[in-house]
Amino acid sequence: MRAQGESFDFFVANPIRGELPEDASTRLEAFRKRGIILAALPLLEACSKVVIARSYGASIRLIPVRYRHERISREEAQALGQTWYAGLWQQGLRLGELIGPRDDLLWWTFSAEDKKAVENGVIPGTYFISFDKLDGHVRSQAEFAAWLHLCDHPS
Repeated sequence: MRAQGESFDFFVANPIRGELPEDASTRLEAFRKRGIILAALPLLEACSKVVIARSYGASIRLIPVRYRHERISREEAQALGQTWYAGLWQQGLRLGELIGPRDDLLWWTFSAEDKKAVENGVIPGTYFISFDKLDGHVRSQAEFAAWLHLCDHPS
């Protein structure tokens, strides 16, 4: 995930609920509602707002502006998911119904229950896969972790 030189919008998963000091009220008012805030701010400025809002209990993620217009449609993602699902069946896995695509901001995510894993008490006993909305590549754990921690050490 690239970050430097990009602009970012916000996704407010959990808004600020409590009272805000008067000096912060105007700056953080937008974070009182769940949803996407179109901001197009550089990384450091966006992260400074995220850090402050988090200190008031908000849960916020950054979305690169380039994801405003996905290139992989829900229908195209469905085809990718079906191909992935068929591949698991060909490997001999006993699977439940394919669920998805779920809109995960930057990715289309699918899941399928692994019946054998569930029978053996494995939790969650489910396969997950996420396809990037811009080019359809499979999201890696490292890519997901980098996105989750984008504001931990912005440079």
